[in-house]
Amino acid sequence: MSIPFKPNTLTVEPKVLTTDGGNVALTGGYGDAQTITCMAHPENPGTVFEETGLNVVRPYRVFIELSDLAAFPIGSRITNISLGATVIEAGPLFIQSREVFAHGLTTDHADLIAANEA
Repeated sequence: MSIPFKPNTLTVEPKVLTTDGGNVALTGGYGDAQTITCMAHPENPGTVFEETGLNVVRPYRVFIELSDLAAFPIGSRITNISLGATVIEAGPLFIQSREVFAHGLTTDHADLIAANEA
């Protein structure tokens, strides 16, 4: 089953680590931007805190298809969220949490919290 209504598009830059050629991470950077369709809406910071324990500002709840989940590791940067041609959030926001939902025997979608730390 997929998300039946995806009115939003967002641009995400996946979090990547640069290394010294071995296993030592030197700095965190961002990969190439990708645009996906999703359902996104502003969320109450208090609700996010109750659900996740995260203290954030400007949170959005973002529902994406599981096939898009790899583009959203924790720390990835969302540079904009649009509804049609109108930008509703110009970011940057950062992926703070990820949760996969299953209904019955099928895995349905992923629920992300995109926000800035307070």
